[in-house]
Amino acid sequence: MFPTDSPSTDPSDWTYVAEGGESLVIAYTGPPRPGFDRTVLRLKKAKRQDILLPELVGPANLDRPHDDTFTVRYQHDVIERLLPITVLPRYSTVRLTPEWLASIDNAVTLKRPQNRVELDAISLKQSSGVLVTNLVAGTGVVVEVKPKWGFLPSPTHLSDETRDKKRSHCRLCMHTQYKRNRGETVAEAFCPLDLYSGDPARIRDALVRLWTTWVNSTDNAIHNLRIFFDGETADARDACSVDGITQWLTSHSSATTAEDAFIELVTERLANSKVLNVLSHLQRTLDPLDIEGLSKLASQTNQPLSSREEVTLDEWLAFTREHQDSARDYDHSNPDGANLKYYKLAYQLSASFKDCSIMINLDDALGRQPRRHHRPRS
Repeated sequence: MFPTDSPSTDPSDWTYVAEGGESLVIAYTGPPRPGFDRTVLRLKKAKRQDILLPELVGPANLDRPHDDTFTVRYQHDVIERLLPITVLPRYSTVRLTPEWLASIDNAVTLKRPQNRVELDAISLKQSSGVLVTNLVAGTGVVVEVKPKWGFLPSPTHLSDETRDKKRSHCRLCMHTQYKRNRGETVAEAFCPLDLYSGDPARIRDALVRLWTTWVNSTDNAIHNLRIFFDGETADARDACSVDGITQWLTSHSSATTAEDAFIELVTERLANSKVLNVLSHLQRTLDPLDIEGLSKLASQTNQPLSSREEVTLDEWLAFTREHQDSARDYDHSNPDGANLKYYKLAYQLSASFKDCSIMINLDDALGRQPRRHHRPRS
């Protein structure tokens, strides 16, 4: 049984947000509706040649809701045991029908990039989807920061060849240099350790570098910082978008420039939150060996480092209990090969926390009325 039922909403109540190679995201923008208010819905896509007419999709063609159920339970039973629920989006499962999905596909086609439209469409075979809190809903500015790695690895398991570099440069800084050498656009000189430091001067420096790179981006593809304005992704190349953000930021801050206002408001929000400390702690404690130590442990036990087998929900639940109980006494300097599975799952989960985003709603952070706020005219 599903807590919510998408076919009970009208396709016109949903707005196209974004899409990737495998899925498309729409946001609920209809009249107030418990269960749907301030949510986005992720829908799977399929190649054009694999799309059936709605009337030809029967029970035998429908995908089983296993993946969506797993996603929601994993969020509730694993992630919510490791992070405060107050900093996490809400997940729930929703029922879908082929007819409703076909209507949604027709409604969003004009909003999708033409190259995507020619390639694929919303799959009509999915019987369920995942509703997630819409973290950029409403008006005003929302900032998405990907802080990446918040620690340097322990030297215990590092080789002589890598120890000095890994102990003096964070993982992102090394990867940034690699991308720069390939000619890719990167967040110049941004180091996550500055953002995690707790030092106001270093935090400011990190935010200045993120802002500068975003403003000067020529392809709007800098992934360490994204800015949303009135629920839509802001493009630094769009003068109207930048003007709107500038007016909003300066009207909600004592600063007179967009950059200074951005830094003031984001710093204020981070100063009142423990989320970076929690994130850094999880990354570090879930990756005590570094990939080098983990690889050595797998070699010592004659077991593969990676496996094609999917980790079951029961295995994740067992891991979570182990991490919060017996694993606290493990000697990471001399890891026991009997605990290899724990270390492998821990490393996998740590990778997720190293790549997650922090969403900062600057309007929610203020709790006060703006001094002035004039929307730009289009």
